[in-house]
Amino acid sequence: MDLPHPIAEPTSAPSPQAMRRSHRVLWVVGLVAALATTAIAFGAYRQPELLLNMIGLRYCG
Repeated sequence: MDLPHPIAEPTSAPSPQAMRRSHRVLWVVGLVAALATTAIAFGAYRQPELLLNMIGLRYCG
């Protein structure tokens, strides 16, 4: 009387559509992060003291 173990059952792979959706979400998150980094860099270039105030450092120059 050996019953199959429920964990030993083969799992199905994620559907290609779900994989495409997750790749799309990762790309969107990456692009948003890159845009935010670029915006902060340009803001720091124009007003370095503002960025230093945001992160709590003092500008000694």
